Amino acid sequence: MGCFFVLGAGQKNKNNPRSFLLFTLDNVYESRHFSRVMKPLSSESTQSIIEDLATITRMERGKLTSEYRTRPNPDGGGVIKRGPYHKLQARENGKNNSRRIPLNEVPLLESDLANHKKFKRLITSLEETIISNTRTLRAQEVEQLTLSYSKKNSTNK
Repeated sequence: MGCFFVLGAGQKNKNNPRSFLLFTLDNVYESRHFSRVMKPLSSESTQSIIEDLATITRMERGKLTSEYRTRPNPDGGGVIKRGPYHKLQARENGKNNSRRIPLNEVPLLESDLANHKKFKRLITSLEETIISNTRTLRAQEVEQLTLSYSKKNSTNK
């Protein structure tokens, strides 16, 4: 098998085994802990999105900002501009966390931040694709149930 992704299904209880979905590069399955197992979604776009997700191996949350500081010139004329000083701000454990970033780390961090944006975009796209597939499957299942119910209750005259 290929790479696995475990993504939350929106429930707040992290200890609940029903609160995640298991994704592989081959198929998308509900977790084995769910009461019913869905058929794999064979949508080419779903597979493409999952393959794109598998390429993301590094990411960082937050926003990188640069700031400059000024101070009076010791010669008495004007001000001296110092910087840039780079700062990464992100929410962690419900609080805003801020830390300084050394200049040599900035290019790698910018790449990691871009990967996080790409990850969020791909997850949103995957969510929309799966929801669309689910609605299509549900409509087909309801139609089949309606047809089978009407056949059982029909009478030959």
